Amino acid sequence: MGRWDRRNFGKAHDSIVTNVVERIQAAAKHLGIDGDVVPFGSHTNTLCNANSDCDVTFVPREDVWGEAALHILKLIAQELPSHGFKSIIHIFQASIPIIKAIDPGGVEVDLCIGNHLGIHNSRLVAAYCQLDRRVGEVCRLVKQWAKSEELVSISDGHLTSYAYTLLTLYFLMKSSPPLLPNLQDLAFGSGHDSVAVVDRKWGQKMTWECKFWEDVELLPKSLNVDSSEKLLRGFFRFYTEEFDWSTHAVCVRLATPKQDVSKFNLAAPATKEGWFIEDPFDLRHNLASNCIKEGRQRILARMAEALRLLEEGGLQAFHSLMLW
Repeated sequence: MGRWDRRNFGKAHDSIVTNVVERIQAAAKHLGIDGDVVPFGSHTNTLCNANSDCDVTFVPREDVWGEAALHILKLIAQELPSHGFKSIIHIFQASIPIIKAIDPGGVEVDLCIGNHLGIHNSRLVAAYCQLDRRVGEVCRLVKQWAKSEELVSISDGHLTSYAYTLLTLYFLMKSSPPLLPNLQDLAFGSGHDSVAVVDRKWGQKMTWECKFWEDVELLPKSLNVDSSEKLLRGFFRFYTEEFDWSTHAVCVRLATPKQDVSKFNLAAPATKEGWFIEDPFDLRHNLASNCIKEGRQRILARMAEALRLLEEGGLQAFHSLMLW
């Protein structure tokens, strides 16, 4: 894995990420650990705001996993204070062990080891955002709304910020006419070379196909002329009134304008009651698997309230909701 592609960076936050990367890279170099610090997440796909965490992963030159990867993470954690980081917290029991820290500029940083899938997920989202400015606008509004309503936390039985991004992308593929094409499907249909990524998150070596159509500038513009406000209303209406959570999955990998995706035909187990939001590359990962009944009810209730405000008072009323 090489160094990150700066073309995917939001210009306003480029210096923030660069400073974080350089400090962690210096820590690894001081320890004699060879590898690259690669940013991913909202700071690399244009969906960040002033409060966004900075997600980075250290990718060693040689493939490591399990205890070897955890050992490297511990070593870097011990070295970070010497490079200006403070408030360091270890979260080693998660499926992907991470370190949380705060850099000298006050930015919250999440560091993990060898998260190749996270990098590719971020590149995919960045490609969708490059297709049309409205993609980023609607994604950011949905994420800000979810955070303001305290709906972003799997520990509380809700959803992750990334899950809300996938909800938004899937809706924009299903809008009429579609605002977004399916970039993964386009890559498979055009004979793109395989982008195979090995991952061991599930306790065994698994290989996932991560290719998608990257030459987005070659694709025709969408015929959808709806404003971001109208699309936002459509998002909340789609998931509260149209989408069948009991049988269908939110699956950007298989999304088509007119055909729904059955959650019972995918790789991860599904129940009628549970929601299903498939990771675009890790097909065993349902991002809604920890979203409990009370969380689902609360999300839908807040979505219905957001839709009501948008219909009655437009974006001004919607923004007032996020200021409460």
